[in-house]
Amino acid sequence: MMDNPSTNRVPDAWDIAIDSIKCKSLTVRSTNMHAVNVEPYETETINGITRNVDAGISEVVMENLENSKKVTICPRVVTVDRKGSYSKIQVRLCNMSAKCATIKPKSDMSYK
Repeated sequence: MMDNPSTNRVPDAWDIAIDSIKCKSLTVRSTNMHAVNVEPYETETINGITRNVDAGISEVVMENLENSKKVTICPRVVTVDRKGSYSKIQVRLCNMSAKCATIKPKSDMSYK
């Protein structure tokens, strides 16, 4: 069976959407003043800040960059709350291990 070349073409709207996506890794630093414990098989949402977010970006996709950590970042779309030169972002952490994990104050969390 022969494929029709017109059905294999990506629509222009999809091309524009794909071209507008930026894929850049940034680091979010937790803003907690005290250590946060994430119990086994639980999730915890903590606040973080980051810098160098382009002015046109209002939402980002959070995902884990390292698989070796006990606590991972739950993949989701979050809104960027811009405050001057930095941006506030909520990070949802998942502890998929059988041990309690501790997030130290002002620790770095990578996301994409």
